[in-house]
Amino acid sequence: MPGFATANEASQALEVSSRKLAGIPGVVGTAVGRSKNDEDYVVHIFVSSEEDVDSIKHAAMETLGESRFEIIVSGELTAFDS
Repeated sequence: MPGFATANEASQALEVSSRKLAGIPGVVGTAVGRSKNDEDYVVHIFVSSEEDVDSIKHAAMETLGESRFEIIVSGELTAFDS
């Protein structure tokens, strides 16, 4: 299954599944962006550590489908007030 054809399609999928994805232990954020191959759009799932990748990948596949997301090991994320 390819990624999403448009950013809007990916955004809609993220909107529907954001609470479920956020509830996965180790997930620190989500976003929509271009895939690594730059051919389509995917949901980017940011995770706190490499150890979390396998369990998060399995849980995300159940929610989004195998090629509709990419996992990025980012460490903890902090929002700053500007």
